[in-house]
Amino acid sequence: MSTITTETGEYLTYILTDGDSQVAVVPERGGIVTSWQVQGKDVFYLDAERFKDPSLSVRGGFRCCFLSVATWWMTRTVSMVKPISSSSMALGGRCPGR
Repeated sequence: MSTITTETGEYLTYILTDGDSQVAVVPERGGIVTSWQVQGKDVFYLDAERFKDPSLSVRGGFRCCFLSVATWWMTRTVSMVKPISSSSMALGGRCPGR
């Protein structure tokens, strides 16, 4: 069953959950997906410190201008994605699904 909840903090965040997958979207910062987890493991990287400072560009995450397009992309790539850590990306790890 799919659910949508909200969290209030520095930015209003929508949490979309479906089975063992969870996506966090922050509309205030341009509709960016700040977290995507599958089976409790992060799928991609987000520099949280840069994200907190609106004067800096965001590194990581996934901008979704059209949520239906983002949903389409995520449902078709989830089986190809292998969860990675930010440290593996910093050490030259390959992109998920490659």
